[in-house]
Amino acid sequence: MRFTHYLYILPLTLLAACSSEKLEQSQPATDHPNGPIQLTAGIVEGGSAAVTRAGAENYHASHTTLKTNTKLALQVSGKWKKTADGTAESVIKPTTASIGAETADGSKHNSVVFTGTNVLYWDDYGTADPNNATQGRAEGLTIFGVAIDGKTDAAPTVSDWTALTWTVPENQTTTGNIPADKDLLISNNVQPSPGASTSNDGTYKFDERSSGKLLEFRHALSKITVNVTAGTGFDAITTHEVILTSNDGTGTTVTEWPYTSGKVNITTGAVTDQAGSAAITMNDAETTQGYTFTTEALVIPGSEFTSDNAIIARINANGNNYYVTAKAI
Repeated sequence: MRFTHYLYILPLTLLAACSSEKLEQSQPATDHPNGPIQLTAGIVEGGSAAVTRAGAENYHASHTTLKTNTKLALQVSGKWKKTADGTAESVIKPTTASIGAETADGSKHNSVVFTGTNVLYWDDYGTADPNNATQGRAEGLTIFGVAIDGKTDAAPTVSDWTALTWTVPENQTTTGNIPADKDLLISNNVQPSPGASTSNDGTYKFDERSSGKLLEFRHALSKITVNVTAGTGFDAITTHEVILTSNDGTGTTVTEWPYTSGKVNITTGAVTDQAGSAAITMNDAETTQGYTFTTEALVIPGSEFTSDNAIIARINANGNNYYVTAKAI
């Protein structure tokens, strides 16, 4: 009886700016002559959550849209030099928005929809003030965002954009705890790039207001996918369970390798203060992609194996346990 297993740790995320798109236009109030800020959004699949300045269309093939009505939490900041001889003051405004329809067939970007008092205007950042013409307009807006794709009731609550505490469940098979419920997306591409000129540093410039700005959302966590194929002669698999664990079943006390909590710096994508090492029960994926079965789970970045021979997963099929080592991947 043979049992062949394959274990893959999938890389996560990178995006870029796309071609011109038709944006959903808000009607500016009469006291905001420069109009509202206008944004689009997309997910980058494959790469890193670390801030990466948007290039040309190098990654367009890896873009995906977000689910309609997904809630976003955003922080939009700029500078306002309110007097001719004064220093520029930071203007930082948190807001929320929803994901709208795809901007055009095949664009792979969604419109970002603001409503009511959540609408932000260019004039909120002093663009109509003559004293701010060279500084606030030139430096542009810095925008950070968070979301969970498909969560339409509320966006994640952010009290600290440089240290958002995030936890993944040990059992990721239960309602509310499956990977899709905890898959944190962050956007940090709309900010100054070190060493770049002010005119081309990644912020949302006042002169770009008619074409809008793309928010590139990336996965902040690591996603593990286990694909299992039963070898020839193996009986049909009627039950299965996959657990990410360091325990080889001998009863020896071990330190589990997956971290379950950490702090996410949304502005950089870095994850620190990893803790909560625990065994994680994986969830069945929506599609098996031709394998006998496929499971997936989220872990906090920074989780690592001690050696090639380290046990990293236990696969139970029809009541029989099979252990996977780091060498297998």
